[in-house]
Amino acid sequence: MSGSETTHSGLTRRGFLKSAGAVVALSGFSGLVGCTRNYDKSLATTGSEDQIFYGTCRGNCAGGCALKIKVRNGFVVQTEMGEQAQPAFNRICPKGLSHAQRTYSSKRIQYPMRQVGGKGSGEWERISWDEAIEEITSKWKQYQSESGNASVVFSTATGVLSVNKDIYGYLQKLMGGSSTAICYDGAGLSILQKTIGYGLFGSGNNPGCERDSKVVFLVGANAHLALLNSWHFLQEARAAGAKLVHIDPVRTLTSQQCDQFVPIVPGTDAALFLAMTKYCIDQGWADEDYLRKNTVAPFLIREDTGHYVRMSDLGFEPLAGDPDPVTGEETFVDAIMVWDSKTGKPAVADTIENPQLIGEFEQNGIKMRPVYQGLINHLGEWSLERASEICDIPEETIAELARMFAQDGPSTVYMGFGIDHYNGGHKTYQAIITFLAVTGQFGTSGSGLSGVSSGSNVFFSNPNLQVVDAKTGPVIGTVKLASVKEQGAIGEIPLDIRSIFFYGHNYISNVTERLKAIECLKAIDLVVVADIAMNDTTEYADILLPVCGWMETLDIYSGGPVPIMKLQEQAIEPLYESKNDFEIGCLLAEGMGFGDKVSWSHDEYLSAFFDNALCESLDYTLERLKKEKTLALLPQSDGRYPHGANGVFPTETGKLQFYLEKYTRGIGFEGMDNGDEVDEADEQFATFMPPHEVWRENPLIEKYPLQFMSMRNRFTTHSQFYDVAWFREIMPEPILKLNPADAAARGISAGDTIRAFNDRGYVVLKAEIDAGLRPGVTVYPKGWQASQFIDGHVSNLTSSYTIPSMYNNYYFDTLCQVEKCEED
Repeated sequence: MSGSETTHSGLTRRGFLKSAGAVVALSGFSGLVGCTRNYDKSLATTGSEDQIFYGTCRGNCAGGCALKIKVRNGFVVQTEMGEQAQPAFNRICPKGLSHAQRTYSSKRIQYPMRQVGGKGSGEWERISWDEAIEEITSKWKQYQSESGNASVVFSTATGVLSVNKDIYGYLQKLMGGSSTAICYDGAGLSILQKTIGYGLFGSGNNPGCERDSKVVFLVGANAHLALLNSWHFLQEARAAGAKLVHIDPVRTLTSQQCDQFVPIVPGTDAALFLAMTKYCIDQGWADEDYLRKNTVAPFLIREDTGHYVRMSDLGFEPLAGDPDPVTGEETFVDAIMVWDSKTGKPAVADTIENPQLIGEFEQNGIKMRPVYQGLINHLGEWSLERASEICDIPEETIAELARMFAQDGPSTVYMGFGIDHYNGGHKTYQAIITFLAVTGQFGTSGSGLSGVSSGSNVFFSNPNLQVVDAKTGPVIGTVKLASVKEQGAIGEIPLDIRSIFFYGHNYISNVTERLKAIECLKAIDLVVVADIAMNDTTEYADILLPVCGWMETLDIYSGGPVPIMKLQEQAIEPLYESKNDFEIGCLLAEGMGFGDKVSWSHDEYLSAFFDNALCESLDYTLERLKKEKTLALLPQSDGRYPHGANGVFPTETGKLQFYLEKYTRGIGFEGMDNGDEVDEADEQFATFMPPHEVWRENPLIEKYPLQFMSMRNRFTTHSQFYDVAWFREIMPEPILKLNPADAAARGISAGDTIRAFNDRGYVVLKAEIDAGLRPGVTVYPKGWQASQFIDGHVSNLTSSYTIPSMYNNYYFDTLCQVEKCEED
């Protein structure tokens, strides 16, 4: 900072580091990632003129840390950790301590603006709110008249976990507009919903259940860096004797704080888990009692279709079901059948104690077998030798990992989204679920899934935002947006995208194949972005709407694995001409003629989010949240909530569905088929699908021999916090890490300017040498914006390739070459 410690916000770097409890030099700042907890003094320099407000860090890092916000003379001057209803979650990281600087960032959007030189020109003119709303809504009405209601698309992601922005989804329903589905981690989110379901806290155990584990496999998860709020639970488990195993292509700080590091070939985790599953079965370690009672293992499947054998298949009359809750009419259940080992005949599932798991049967000319027998047949080729060859892990290591997990439990798989980022990533998750089912490691605190599979507040919704019989447009996967615009259709359904409205979503920075995405936005008549600060997406907007900062509005934290509802108090007035999302949504609704549909006050809007069975059962209201600041969503003081407890899963069958009878896209992904046909048989059991581009058999490797992948950036949450000046002092610019051998072969040294490129694009940045990388792997910390690269962008290299069964951004499935840039 040119020798000065003082910033425009009145904060100092020295004060920041001191408040973080760091008595270290900047080079040792990495020690803060353990998250500070207890302070000798709260907001140490608080005086009698200062005010303290409560809030939360609401970016999607899966932390949801509570904040105390100090305000002096109307300015936010400091944030620190706030206490939560369950003290185990009292944590904060450097990002949470930086909100004062982020609030007053020079990148803030201060007033509505129109881009007058064309998208990407950077030529803006200031307009009034009235002008902005009038221009947007008049054009939306025009597009609806010319091209149909579906021509206006609403697109969001997880840029802010709060409820104010939910008003936009309501407006989309009122308008009959189209929407996008998040494909950034679509493979993981979709398959977990189908196999084990979304419960009160997503598809995993609450953070804290790991404390009861004896074995934890960390898979695709750099937890020490990316999941700071729950990392301490893993370390507490380790201190109590648990063994932590990090399975990852890259050795990181997470690896160093585990008991064992298993360097796996990128994108081959499914092969590892399939082989471990077979090995456990062969060794007699399968938990057949668990399989019978809690999974689909005993269900009979037809040999010809792979569908479940139902009563009607065998000539039985369906069972009488519960009356229809709406009409009261009688219903019938075509129940799934199992094979009764005592009678040697089919029987309705869950009516006998010991259904057959093994065998081949025939009844009424239908050949059938239990799902478990089908799994055994399916796993026949998955020897330790084959997995070893694919994964580059010794056979004895694979065998010991399987034994440890199955025999030394309770055992947990702590998952990240790293395994989601390759072609076939959804099958990797399914392979892990299958392994957990066969070993019976599910449903207790200390077993099952943890990590990013969790997400609280699933039922925290507002009934006022429902639109009965809403006739909305199709759902477009974000990874498909550019191709849908280019083709003018989604599958066989014509769709002319005339306008897109982005909120809580930096699309250009996060979608694959950035250059194609930019051309997509340039081809759309009207791009509107509502955001707090300038970013890669705002550069291609026609109109910008300034959203107020997180400290500048009343809001409620919603999302993430922490089982606590948190209030965001309005600490200061909205800066500049910014407005909160609720206000903006209401203005747009009024402009579209729906003023009578948004006649609530802000408090009335927020209060309605408590109008549900969960909040009513806990006697939770907005008034109570305002008083207590945080409210636990679980009665247990320790926060333990195992998913699938007592063998009950929120799935179609009520069981753990490691076998998927019929293909569906899953909740949140419906309606986005794009006309693609899916081979149902390929989706029923877990399989290993080699990566599309980085697989060793791809001849393109001769031209582009290096894998191009990302890792979490310590100082950003996805693309947020990129503009915090303190962090830029510590990590001033983007870098690309190379293995020493790969760097030496290219004459590259640390600090050199290098160019990574492939046929899709390039990026120019600085080199860093890291012996923790497998040879052939390069890694860049994600979260940087285009203006921060020397030239190009990392997302220019990534591919928008996807497959019919799973629309997903496969970030890591990218090849490149790297060369040293010659000095001018």
